[in-house]
Parts: sequence; structure tokens; C-alpha cells
Amino acid sequence: MSNDIKPLQDLRTSKWRIPIKVYQGKYKAWVGQNLILHYTDKTLPDFFKEKLAMINAYNNQGIVESEAGVDYEQAGSPSMSILFPPGNAKFLRGVGWRINEWYYCVITPHSIRASLLGETISKNDLDEGDEDE
Repeated sequence: MSNDIKPLQDLRTSKWRIPIKVYQGKYKAWVGQNLILHYTDKTLPDFFKEKLAMINAYNNQGIVESEAGVDYEQAGSPSMSILFPPGNAKFLRGVGWRINEWYYCVITPHSIRASLLGETISKNDLDEGDEDE
């Protein structure tokens, strides 16, 4: 069922909303249709470490209460509402948010997602990566 989970592109900004599952020191990042990257605490890219740390530093109001405790891999296709920020928190729109105890949605620039897919990126792409649109 995890093939039903996939990233969503924000057509206004070209950034991607990438679902990530964090469970017992292991990470799954859905970066493309039917493409899941697996990481450990040691291999998780710094970009995701930084975003997850910022999300976790945000208080518990950042969790979407209606989705708490749902394991989307077990339940099947997730509600698309998990890929949209809860409430009016502007901070979350550029970083990401926690969906429940295991799942996060991380806002990712196109250049970072492209590098995760194996595309070569230039230094200019990295410099532009996190600018607010």
C-alpha cells in the first residue's frame, strides 16, 4: 500500500511536499511515484535532518489532530489533507509539519528533490534552494 503515498508539487512555488516516515531510527522518504528512499540516522541527508529538527522544535500544535495515530502504509492511501499545512502557521509552509507520531511532510525545493532522484545539480541551484517564493 505504500505505493499510494507520493510527494505533491506546489505549482505556485515549484517546491515539493515530501512525506517522510520516521520510526525507530529509520526513515522512509517518498520522493517520487513508486520511489521510496530508505535512510538511517547516519545516512539521512542534512537537508532532512535540519527540516525535521525545525519541525520538532515547533510545538505540538503543529500536529494534525485528525490524522494522529494513522499508519498510512497499513491503512492504504493517505488523506491528501496531510500534504497541506495545518491552521495558519506561516512557519510551517516553508519548512514542513508533523502529521502524526511517525509521519512528516517536508517542504523541499525542486533542486534538492532532483538531487535525491539522481540528477546533478549546480551550486547555483543549491544557493537558490530554500528561498521563499
